[in-house]
Amino acid sequence: MKLNDYTSHSEILRQVGFESRTLLNGITGPIQLIRSLSNDPNLLEILHILELSTVRFEKFSLRSQLLSDLLNPSMQVSNQRFDLVDLLKHAVLELNDFINFFGVNIELSKDLSSFEVEADRDIIYQSVLIAFEQFMSVLESGSAIKVNGEERSQKISITAFDNGFVADKFTQFSENQSVEIDVALFVHSFRKFSIPFSVYKNNGHTVMEISGQQ
Repeated sequence: MKLNDYTSHSEILRQVGFESRTLLNGITGPIQLIRSLSNDPNLLEILHILELSTVRFEKFSLRSQLLSDLLNPSMQVSNQRFDLVDLLKHAVLELNDFINFFGVNIELSKDLSSFEVEADRDIIYQSVLIAFEQFMSVLESGSAIKVNGEERSQKISITAFDNGFVADKFTQFSENQSVEIDVALFVHSFRKFSIPFSVYKNNGHTVMEISGQQ
């Protein structure tokens, strides 16, 4: 892709993100107002679902802007060393409402140990959220997403029985058959900061492996 193509794509994504946030501000205000004026449990349940949708919308706008930055060849990265395992644990806490909504469990292995990377923490955090969200959106209620670690090889694996659906989405992206913003952000962010990863099928599971930087 030529420099002008990157600039064009980047600007479009930035505008999408900006306009989305503007629209979102017009939605969240009325929701909060209705919540403050009503004690009807049925209405409050509906409002909770709407609030989850606005959270997803807010993430979409933020991620559009982050992807815009990553596609900009002149992007100035802000690298820092941090523990990826800590980031995973924070992500699980943030996703608690969605975990309850989808009825999916995230099981963190007790064997997970410190796993440091050097990258932009905010961007990689969004990518970690994306990894979990991709699984949650396709799994049946009661399913589990398992996170395991290998200390010797400095590797983290995120696995779920999804009939390989998430792996297919990443394959489609790599073959230029998908332009989904979340998948694009995950791939471009890990590549930008040279964090090795692979996503593949294994007996009906999707396995996402993240390796230590060289």
